[in-house]
Amino acid sequence: MNLVLLTRDSLQSRYMAQKLHAEHGLKAVVFEEAPSRVRMAIRHIRRNHWWRLFMSVCDIVFLYTMGRRLAHSLHSMLGPKARGGELPADLPCYVFQSANRPECVAALKELEPEVIMVFGTRILKEEVLNVPKHMILNIHAGIVPEYRGLACSYWALSNGDFDKLGVTVLYVLPGVDNGPVALQETLDCHEGVTLAEVNYEMQILAAELAAQAVQLIKDNRLPKTPQRKMGVRSWGRPGWADWRQRRNRFKIR
Repeated sequence: MNLVLLTRDSLQSRYMAQKLHAEHGLKAVVFEEAPSRVRMAIRHIRRNHWWRLFMSVCDIVFLYTMGRRLAHSLHSMLGPKARGGELPADLPCYVFQSANRPECVAALKELEPEVIMVFGTRILKEEVLNVPKHMILNIHAGIVPEYRGLACSYWALSNGDFDKLGVTVLYVLPGVDNGPVALQETLDCHEGVTLAEVNYEMQILAAELAAQAVQLIKDNRLPKTPQRKMGVRSWGRPGWADWRQRRNRFKIR
């Protein structure tokens, strides 16, 4: 089966690639470059009125600081298991500015994938969705439909929803995390767990469910369960003001 992983370059995605290639053989990994932090900051400020400039700057500093702390913790925990992120020598890798760029779409078509596994990219356009012969699956770090969107582990922890910390494998449709559920599994978490610990466990679970989904596709037994229409919510990036209100509910690391 021609299997392609479409993702952003990170230790987590490289661990995912290692797992899938070892168990099922990837035809290629296509990396999407992360958006420029400077451009994101400018866009964030422009979206807000001038009198909210201070809060916008606080949000940017908070997201940068939290991201660095989480990345450091994740590298210390996942690094040895992922062998430092080293990819197999026989695994072709491509890098594009965006998964939706014409050159990326053309490269994907040349690979002739039957299945594309998506892990942590921006919202994909229809041109990408139409590439694979069979399907595109998204490995989502959240339990849908209650936790669609971004930073779902953060929001579930801050809301005290320990039974909603987990990973979902979704069929990709136009929109945000709204496709039918293929696989879903929650973590065994308790009060006092840190965000870094949750993120580490999610990365391990995400790779396991991705590999399991590919095997079920080969066996023609992959489930396809429509999402419930009740309790649907999409979450965005947390901000500094939100963290000030919720910081006593859990620790980052």
